[in-house]
Amino acid sequence: MNLSAETSIKLHRAAWFTWIAVVLMPPWGILALLSFRHARRLLKEGDPTGAKRAVTRAVDRSVEAYILLLITLIILVIVLPDSRYLQYPPRGYISAGLSGIKAIISGQWDCRKDGEAWSYAASLEELGSDRNPAGVILIDPYLASGEKGGYAFRLIPGPCKDGEIHSFEVQAWPLTQEYGSRPSFYSDESGVIRGMMLDGQPGGAEMPVYDQ
Repeated sequence: MNLSAETSIKLHRAAWFTWIAVVLMPPWGILALLSFRHARRLLKEGDPTGAKRAVTRAVDRSVEAYILLLITLIILVIVLPDSRYLQYPPRGYISAGLSGIKAIISGQWDCRKDGEAWSYAASLEELGSDRNPAGVILIDPYLASGEKGGYAFRLIPGPCKDGEIHSFEVQAWPLTQEYGSRPSFYSDESGVIRGMMLDGQPGGAEMPVYDQ
């Protein structure tokens, strides 16, 4: 049968609604598609009233699909910020803290090994200059300043005995939480790195060993 212009427009719109629903939310989209095909069959059989009801069902199912998709997105926005994945963001966001604390530990080990005195440096400034027991620059100037890559660093020397320092602690903590929560790190002369989420605060030996 020949379709009126109004009916053709409604069918065209229903088809678009239906196929978009199939892509976005397949279960509801398929139900909408079945209703749409039923409408076309009723039109061919000369039942415009039944076809109109079927088209309405197809559009309703499509709208339901859109609503469910919106609800799903809202739930994801609410839930994901507290998820484990976002608490431990991609390595690129925390590598500055890890690499910085490793560089300080390595610098301290070299300082004690290569220096005339069997001693660690007393500060980051010493490690970043030649005014340390090794007499050479052991870390870069940015790290020696105490801030690098969005992390703050602190070197805590142990007691000085007979002009020598035989222990140290080093802390690293994020200066910003711009990319989600980032862990704080801690280590000492043993080289074991510890880390956990501390809301941007420095940590200590009580933290668990960090899984690298």
